[in-house]
Amino acid sequence: MCLKINDESATVLFIALMSGGVAMADSQSRALDIIKEYSGIDRYTYFTTGQKLTEYPPGLCGGTPLDNCDWAKYGEAVVLLSGVTLIIALVCLVFSVLFWMGRSFFFGGCNPTHGLMCPGPKLDPEVPGEGYTKCQVLVLKFLAIGFAIAAVPLFITAMTGNSASTKGVGDFGDTVLQKGNDTIASIEVISQNITATQASRVTGFNEYINDMINRLDDIVVHGKEVRDQGLEINEQSKKYSGYRNSVVLAGLIVGLVVCIVVAVAGLCNIPLLSCVGALSLVIVLPFMWIVFSAHYPINSLLSDVCLAYNTTGVSGLSNFTNPIVNEIFAGCENDTNIIPVFADLNELVYEMFDSVYNQTCGDRGYGAVCGQAIPVWTEPPNYNLPNDSFAIIVQCPNEPCNNETLPDYLDSPIVDFLVGCYIVADGAINTTITNPADCVLPDHLVTYNVTTVANVTVCNTTCANGLLRNVSDVVIDGYWALISFQGIYNESVIPLISCSNLMPFIEDIHGIVCVDEVNALTLLIAPTALFAILLIGVGVVGVLGQKRFNKKATQQHSGNEMA
Repeated sequence: MCLKINDESATVLFIALMSGGVAMADSQSRALDIIKEYSGIDRYTYFTTGQKLTEYPPGLCGGTPLDNCDWAKYGEAVVLLSGVTLIIALVCLVFSVLFWMGRSFFFGGCNPTHGLMCPGPKLDPEVPGEGYTKCQVLVLKFLAIGFAIAAVPLFITAMTGNSASTKGVGDFGDTVLQKGNDTIASIEVISQNITATQASRVTGFNEYINDMINRLDDIVVHGKEVRDQGLEINEQSKKYSGYRNSVVLAGLIVGLVVCIVVAVAGLCNIPLLSCVGALSLVIVLPFMWIVFSAHYPINSLLSDVCLAYNTTGVSGLSNFTNPIVNEIFAGCENDTNIIPVFADLNELVYEMFDSVYNQTCGDRGYGAVCGQAIPVWTEPPNYNLPNDSFAIIVQCPNEPCNNETLPDYLDSPIVDFLVGCYIVADGAINTTITNPADCVLPDHLVTYNVTTVANVTVCNTTCANGLLRNVSDVVIDGYWALISFQGIYNESVIPLISCSNLMPFIEDIHGIVCVDEVNALTLLIAPTALFAILLIGVGVVGVLGQKRFNKKATQQHSGNEMA
């Protein structure tokens, strides 16, 4: 395996440096460019493929569904992106020690000597002409100062990225928890509103209400358990992210201080400072490579996750081949669909609606009176003769009774009437009869006090016929239950359970992870790589400066080359 430092990688580094100070594009476009660059970097596996170097397919889990993902292979492919730089860190550690010891002890010690690799006699300050030329010393001093100046923007950029990355971790956790809290609060309000509706007055409706409330309560209980676990995870992630931030910041500060120390050693001719700076780099240089290696794979991982999004956020999720998108939005190919976890709940709601319509339009409601006719005797009635005509109790609309036509049914006039037993012998009506079977020939049932009322609302309070009042009660209770529950459903339930409800949340997460965090990590990754390369030069200057930053080692006239 080898690390490709090609045009694409160079572009990533260039974008990182320019993004800190030049407003070439907005942050989303910049992040998208970075994501595309990282997605084009080759990844390999070795240990999980029988110790054979194998190219790993692009994309999250190599483009396979999450259920079938070989996480070990994917993890190795991501981690091995840092393999070469970790080897570089080890080499830098060994080389720094060997170079420092070689130049400081084995090849002439801390004092200048004649010769290069094979040191000869030590410099004798009393002998004119011996020592380093002014050109040799000045070049080294200019290099030390140049390295120190170059380290400042690298330090500032890396520090900015480090701080922004830490903030992004906290923002991500806070956003997820806030979404969870809002969802739980919304469900609790829905449950309370359902309990307070008139729906409970509809016969058989309580069963559905209790079932729905129980399901909502189960969701709330489970949601609170998940939220509490998420809260603990969020606190831990913030804590360890804070530790990471502090460690990286400390390393960056030490790296900058070392550069300044070596520059001061050159300016002030203090070889001891140069020695201290060079010795410090034995630790700082490998540390800088480790920082780079630890963060470099993260943007590769983020590029896999974020490729489904465009520069305007989540304006539409057309790319359902992305495993993450497919996992979260299965069944949500458009905004009208329901979040899968709420599918059963939504089905129960429609069962509740059907139950109310059945109550309102069925045998206990309009079904009992629609089209039914009663015999009517013209006033003044002659009950000894057959009835003169018939009256339709409710002249219902021609359309079936449902949610769209129910208002028309409610406005239909109702014929109110009473039923009694006409006693032929007395020529009077027995109004107290309760069982029609008790009215036997020659007596017969008749209607009286026949009047027309405007609608069920009027009938509910004025109808003398008990059956019609009961029908009116059922219809009105069902209607207002529907009105109140539909209001809750449309205003509270649908916004919560529809797939479109996830879009603002995903946009927020997208902004944090795929824009802010990608940009922040790049501001950290690229400068640390350049900082590590710069520190190699600082280390060489520091070791050489142990001898050359000593005034006594400077050639007074002309002399021989010193080691």
